[in-house]
Amino acid sequence: MANDTPYGLSGSVFTGNLERGYQVARQIEAGMIHVNDQSVNDEAHVMFGGEKSSGIGLFGGDWAIEKFTRTRWISIQHQYRDYPGVQ
Repeated sequence: MANDTPYGLSGSVFTGNLERGYQVARQIEAGMIHVNDQSVNDEAHVMFGGEKSSGIGLFGGDWAIEKFTRTRWISIQHQYRDYPGVQ
């Protein structure tokens, strides 16, 4: 239902299960998705733009995506990790 629109600027997912919220957020076709937060956060150092008919960035060009995007590694540890020597 969230993707059944020609627009995709921003959205929010509210949940008590953060992992499930993250999985749902990854499936929504929008430039910004916030889990358990307001639908629009405007921060100068973060790209502001959308998908589909919402455009590709506040500054109107592909350079903005490269300028304000960085590659990140996100991991979720589901089980206790035993660290040798640590009590």
